[in-house]
Amino acid sequence: MSTEGTYYVPEQSKLPIFAATGMGVMAYGAASWVLEGGSSTIFLIGSLIMAAVLYKWWSIVIDENMRGLARRYRIQRTRASTSQGKEVHQ
Repeated sequence: MSTEGTYYVPEQSKLPIFAATGMGVMAYGAASWVLEGGSSTIFLIGSLIMAAVLYKWWSIVIDENMRGLARRYRIQRTRASTSQGKEVHQ
């Protein structure tokens, strides 16, 4: 038995690509810093990229919640689950 419901799909984002790049730069910087005894500059650049990505990502999440997008999805999903007799934990 299939129940048709609505759900929230976030906009496409390039943030995962930037996060992967930041983690790669951090890993390369950490390895060269530890193994070669070099400078920590590359590691710090990767850390700054990750900090910027996380700041932007959480800004988007907070904005979506302030506009009520996630709440609408949770309420509709909860109603659909309870109407099918499923137990919902929040």
